Amino acid sequence: MTWLILLFFASFAAAYWFRRRHGRAETEAALEYRFSFEADEVFRGEYLILCQTVVNRSARPIPFLKLETLMPEGLEIVTGGEKAETVHSAESIWTLRPEEQIERRWRVLARKRGIYTAESVGLHAVSNDPLGANEYSLRLKPTEGGKSLLRVLPCAAEALRDLALTAALTGDASQPQGILRDPMTYAGVRAYTPSDPLNSVDWKQSAKLGYPVVRQCEAVRNDAYQVVLNMQTVPIEPHPPALTSPQYLEDCITVCASLLDSAAGRNISVRLFANTDPAGLSSGSAAGEDGIAAQLFASEEYRTGDDLLEAYRTLAELPPEMSVPVERMLDEMLSDAGRYTSGGNMVFVTTYLDGRMLNFAEEMRKNGVRVIFFVQTTGQNAPQIPEDISVYFRHSKQTGGVGYGW
Repeated sequence: MTWLILLFFASFAAAYWFRRRHGRAETEAALEYRFSFEADEVFRGEYLILCQTVVNRSARPIPFLKLETLMPEGLEIVTGGEKAETVHSAESIWTLRPEEQIERRWRVLARKRGIYTAESVGLHAVSNDPLGANEYSLRLKPTEGGKSLLRVLPCAAEALRDLALTAALTGDASQPQGILRDPMTYAGVRAYTPSDPLNSVDWKQSAKLGYPVVRQCEAVRNDAYQVVLNMQTVPIEPHPPALTSPQYLEDCITVCASLLDSAAGRNISVRLFANTDPAGLSSGSAAGEDGIAAQLFASEEYRTGDDLLEAYRTLAELPPEMSVPVERMLDEMLSDAGRYTSGGNMVFVTTYLDGRMLNFAEEMRKNGVRVIFFVQTTGQNAPQIPEDISVYFRHSKQTGGVGYGW
């Protein structure tokens, strides 16, 4: 009898040791993990559903399974309760019967534009043996199928209202009213006729000439502009292609989205250029075949509002990296201005402003191109700005003015 008891405990110990040694591999083989986003693309600030499904394919139960979902930067899980909060990780504890399938749905807030995949969402899975005495981690990889790629588009918010025109860093702020020049050019005066409206009378010229005259204007073609995005966030990036302050670049991309949205609303043709590697983007191409031009991204021409969604997708895909310093991009544009300009207008979006950029604007004006700067920092450390160059700085969050800190 004693031998039977000893044999029983020895068998139990051997089985427990075997389960402890091989339990992890058996549990991983028994579990099937599925991952899916509810939508393919959303705008920044919108909510979506993240669905996680775990299936126990074995004939034995799994009494304990803990899954910790780790969201990447830019996506946050919305917790329930009376006061909704967002967190970067959340845990689920499950018990699975044989051949059972359990699904968990998370409400997710898209806080940052970009491309997110199933691999970017971290998963920490933990299980244990039937007695709960040996806990071990599991490596669960999502099976193929489902919507495993999410594109978060930048939102064309009221970004331009946070910018103030400044040639001097004091006085009232002037909001940007329009990017293009007035399409009607003053072409002199002519004699007044009874069919002319009174508000068209040029009273000063009428007084000089001694008879009433009206202003005469001629239409000029000025229906396109270029948006140039400077990916470089500080004057000298110490570790290119990585950026020192990528958070400021996100503000620049929001401004670009607002500019493209404004152009689409007026059916104005616009193109986007940036000093980033064009190889990894699904649309657009390199600005040229060799030299610096081959390292600059050039989008297709967005002509109407129907192209706006494609423009947003391009902005969502832009990586926070620079391909060449901004000085080399400016030199390339000056050397072949015709390739990078049309319509005589260029909007330069950047995180900082220096004298080299102002010199670029002066040289481009000699080629008949008007350059406007949108700077996503205040003008506290800006160089002396010529009166004939329009520069929009961001309002200071501390004072509501311009040039008094960030």
